[in-house]
Amino acid sequence: MLEPVIEPELYAEAVNGLKQKISGYLLQESKKTYIYEEGRRRVKDEVLTTKSVGPDLEAIRFVLTHLNPRLWEAKALGAEDLAAADREPSPDLSRLSQAALDELNRLCEG
Repeated sequence: MLEPVIEPELYAEAVNGLKQKISGYLLQESKKTYIYEEGRRRVKDEVLTTKSVGPDLEAIRFVLTHLNPRLWEAKALGAEDLAAADREPSPDLSRLSQAALDELNRLCEG
């Protein structure tokens, strides 16, 4: 099977984007208000805000599923599974291989 050819810069950008989706990031927004003087628009005021974007569960699920498909395979959740998920607040990573843990750590640290 042929591997797709991907540019190193594009690959690095994709990994960085996935890392941000996994760990969350800060987003800066700029809101400007304008006034019109003599038929020309000019900036009256600009407000910069910083918002925190939390981790994306789907991105985390994607990474875990691809690092260890047997442990993290996607399956339909029944009532029993949902009840167990409520009792267990964080995933059990103890069965992941050291290589998978290292890769996940590398993705989260950048």
